[in-house]
Amino acid sequence: MEIKINQSGLSALTRKLSNFPRNFEKAHDDLLDETGLDLVKTTKEHASGRPGPNIVTGQYASAFYTVRHKWSVEIRNDSPQSKRLEHGYYGTDSLGRVYHQPPFPHIAPARAEVMVRYRENLRELPGKVWRET
Repeated sequence: MEIKINQSGLSALTRKLSNFPRNFEKAHDDLLDETGLDLVKTTKEHASGRPGPNIVTGQYASAFYTVRHKWSVEIRNDSPQSKRLEHGYYGTDSLGRVYHQPPFPHIAPARAEVMVRYRENLRELPGKVWRET
């Protein structure tokens, strides 16, 4: 009595498993790039009037950009008023001017919204990559 075992499925599975890490990393890189674009867009929306800061020239909102790291993306704005607008400022500056500027959060709320979308997409990513591998 002879028993034969077909291993063609096993070699396909082995190939799929060996390609998965590289394909997942590429898909995650793409997701981070999309998330960065979403973060800038959403932050600009939040920075365009109340409850965020009022736009006078649009120069502040157009100064947002992202910095991409290996496993994350960060939003920045190098404008001098950025921290004051986000967190507020109460006190006297170096020129002796007194400020009672309330915070107009726009970066933190945008980041919170985008993180929800990123986490949902990240949760679905392994299955999506597995099906496409």
